[in-house]
Amino acid sequence: CFRLIDRCSEDKLMNTAMPDRGVKEKECAQITSLSRCFRWQLEREGKFPQRKRISSRSHFWLLSELQEWLQDPQGYSVAK
Repeated sequence: CFRLIDRCSEDKLMNTAMPDRGVKEKECAQITSLSRCFRWQLEREGKFPQRKRISSRSHFWLLSELQEWLQDPQGYSVAK
């Protein structure tokens, strides 16, 4: 009986989506290997995920959006 419950718990964990998180500038540069200026240019053209503003001097990207961009950088476009 314990193994059955344990197995069900494992299945639930495997099917649970990981929560999204914010990625700051330094980590974004490491993930994408693109300079800040080039990412900004692509973002303005709608070819890179939009930054989310935390405050007037701080922003982040969603990790899920960066991963989506990494899957197909040439074909990526921001949904409007």
